[in-house]
Amino acid sequence: MSERTIARQLHVSRQLVHRFLTAGSFPERAASGRRQSKLDPYLPYLRQRWEQGFHNGLQLAREIQAQGFRGSASLVGQLLSNWRVHLPEPLERVRVKKRRPVPLTKRQVSARQASWLFVKPKEQLTADQRELTRRICQANAELQDLYQLGQDFVLMVKQRQPKRLDPWLARAQKSASVELRGFASGIKRNYAAVKAALTLAWRQGQVEGQITRLKLLKRQMYGRARFELLRSRVLRRA
Repeated sequence: MSERTIARQLHVSRQLVHRFLTAGSFPERAASGRRQSKLDPYLPYLRQRWEQGFHNGLQLAREIQAQGFRGSASLVGQLLSNWRVHLPEPLERVRVKKRRPVPLTKRQVSARQASWLFVKPKEQLTADQRELTRRICQANAELQDLYQLGQDFVLMVKQRQPKRLDPWLARAQKSASVELRGFASGIKRNYAAVKAALTLAWRQGQVEGQITRLKLLKRQMYGRARFELLRSRVLRRA
């Protein structure tokens, strides 16, 4: 019989028939069974530690990693989860010491809170905020420099002092802060626009507002009207 006829009668693909016919011996199926795991060499140690009461997956993963284990901690966690279901827990279980909660007065200030304090005018800060700002600046000389640069930039923008822009950029480029240097580089790329914003009294707020209103009208009538209706709505609102 041909390969095509065999495939048609057995309801299998022709490629499968060809692979069987061209094989040197009968292609036996792979023996079914559990695949070898990376944890197999360390199972006796993990079982010993489990019986001793150590059930912290992350800690046990670190211990066997020191012995040469190259797998992930999640693999150890899956094994322990299976053991928790099928194995009885020992009578005495070692408890990991929990960290004491940090008092509210000693918690670190987040980057968002610190950046907000650095750009807010001094006269608008409360007594606690001024004290917190002072302690932040005393912690590091670089933070003191960042605070001064932030205050100078806000004052320059609010009072519209374009003559102070170039000296400020020179100071910012020498700052130890990578983020501030990147901010200064962005201002240099748009130097003409920034200088115009500090010099001219004109703003494009009205133009941007009209564009936003036009986009809103277009979305409200999307796919349901033509240009004539859109034009009529825009002119009526104007």
